[in-house]
Amino acid sequence: MIEKWIDEIRQGNRDAFVNIVSRYQSYIFNIIYPIVQNQKDTEDIAQETFIQVYRSLSHYRGNGFKTWIARIAVRKAIDWKRKNQKGNLTLYQDLDQELKEPSLSPDDGLEQKEEVEALLNKLPPPYRRTVQLYYLEDRTYQEIAEAEGVSVKTIESRLYRAKKMLRDDGKEELP
Repeated sequence: MIEKWIDEIRQGNRDAFVNIVSRYQSYIFNIIYPIVQNQKDTEDIAQETFIQVYRSLSHYRGNGFKTWIARIAVRKAIDWKRKNQKGNLTLYQDLDQELKEPSLSPDDGLEQKEEVEALLNKLPPPYRRTVQLYYLEDRTYQEIAEAEGVSVKTIESRLYRAKKMLRDDGKEELP
């Protein structure tokens, strides 16, 4: 059913998007609310999420729509939390942001790319490959598991541990 709606949207039927919003609205709310813990902000972020989903449908590969929109919602919620959280945040606190944040200028892009490469080079090779496949190539856990010849649980663990390694590394540099 979802594939039919997506095809209709891609063919110019914007009204078909209402079906997607209706079907996934509560799912998205349930993802965002625990992160931001505020009803109004949750509603705003959910709206931003659906706008992003609509704009990004051309990039959707037809595999795991629910996971794909959940990932967008989590990133939007984390971005909101980062902007509204007091205190200094380090480069290591959220790998998602570093790998997905758009650059403002070509120089910023080069600097950001160098920072990301420096971060990734701190990781052992299996973790580095997993992070690159997931964040930079936007592969699913299943796709990565098949490519690496391991289980999906292993991929989940590698991503979790890679983030933890980078966070722990960043804490050592804090005053």
